[in-house]
Amino acid sequence: MSDRSPTPLKIKLTGGEPLLHPTITSLLSDLSTLTPSIGITTNGVLLSRHWPSVSRYISSVNVSLDTVNPEKFNLLTRRKGLNRVMDAVKLASESHRVKVNCVVMRGFNDGVEDFEGILKFCEEAGVECRFIEWMPFSGNNFDGKFVSMSEMKSKIALTGRSITPVETFKTDTTKWVETEGGKVGFISSMSENFCEGCNRVRITCDGNLKVCLFDGTEVSLRDALRAGVSDTELGWIMDNALGRKHFKFAGAEDMHQLAERVKGNRPMTAIGG
Repeated sequence: MSDRSPTPLKIKLTGGEPLLHPTITSLLSDLSTLTPSIGITTNGVLLSRHWPSVSRYISSVNVSLDTVNPEKFNLLTRRKGLNRVMDAVKLASESHRVKVNCVVMRGFNDGVEDFEGILKFCEEAGVECRFIEWMPFSGNNFDGKFVSMSEMKSKIALTGRSITPVETFKTDTTKWVETEGGKVGFISSMSENFCEGCNRVRITCDGNLKVCLFDGTEVSLRDALRAGVSDTELGWIMDNALGRKHFKFAGAEDMHQLAERVKGNRPMTAIGG
């Protein structure tokens, strides 16, 4: 392995929906022996039900909630359950750090009233809100739905809130600001990418290593482990994969070229956020 300063290990279980896993509690218990920093990203529907058993093993929770408008929620998720998700956010926030992730989509939840609704809920619940730029994945109409961070800030200003930037670090994926109601974050993967400082890697549900969310190249750690490689050899495999990582946008020139390149990649639902 190359000589690098060690980075504290952080693990996040994403999805699909991690709380649907039949052995989620024992999985979290096993992972807790590796690091105390374990998070989950969930749609929140099952969070209250599992909270008594999973809360002891996790340090943070991200809840995906793109709207607090009941009609829009039902349309987006194809089922009722908004109140259940909102109640779960409040429950988890009593003891854990909770962030609400809102992916902004043009023509759906990009109105001033949409920002007002989600911000008001997060402020009243005492949780952090993050607005996420729509990212290009296979078949998701990137150009038609993309809303930039700059436009999001303009919409928030129209709610009457002031925005004060907060200092961020090179490895931060979120650009934070302070408003009268609390901290608000933006994940500007497209308009102001953080590729240069990105220190995240993903392991897919079938055991493949992805060093970039947008790169279709994957390395099978599962096959290597089944072949009996040593820990040192596994480290070489991972190091080589990281060494091939592109400087930004998986080698694309810009976000529009990236949108064309990712058409054959896994959809976001098969990768996890």
